[in-house]
Amino acid sequence: MCASRAFEYVLLIVAACPPIGTAAQTDVARIPHAPAFVTLNIAIHPGWNVEFRCNHDGQVLTCIIGQLKHGEEEQYPELLFDPQNLKSTKWQTGQWWLHSSYNLCEGNGKFNVYTRNGTFQCAKRKRGWRSNHFPLRTMDVMTIQVALSKIGLAPGRQFGFAADVTDTKSEWHFWPTGASLRSPATWATAELVQK
Repeated sequence: MCASRAFEYVLLIVAACPPIGTAAQTDVARIPHAPAFVTLNIAIHPGWNVEFRCNHDGQVLTCIIGQLKHGEEEQYPELLFDPQNLKSTKWQTGQWWLHSSYNLCEGNGKFNVYTRNGTFQCAKRKRGWRSNHFPLRTMDVMTIQVALSKIGLAPGRQFGFAADVTDTKSEWHFWPTGASLRSPATWATAELVQK
């Protein structure tokens, strides 16, 4: 399979193989060392696909996300991490939900943590990760950067991973297809490829 070739061919993989988002869930999604990247595509509806371009530098995972706006509609990106690759059916402490929209929101062991005890939990800045925010213009991209140390990732070690976009009310669209926000067991297995 394309995703299992050696790192030195990763640029050829991007050009010669389908986006890793189309790989079977049993494959390992290999996130390359910068400057190469892997592309994950999420279909919203015909004519609207959100593209995540992800890589790492050994310290920080970066995802550049395009096409988050379509006319007046907006979708907000989320990154889901299971650093120990537990594949649990329910969330556990150490599994991370990172959401970027007009603010940054996060949950360790929980998802959709917008408020706690009536107090808004999101902010323009969060320790260990950053992103530019909405409002975005139609062609703008959002860049999310996450310190590997924040979520317990290391190059060469496999982990659970999914990406989604949401309107935060009624729509969630995922990579890999079939992933669920409620169950880390449905996420892909990923690995940060060493340089």
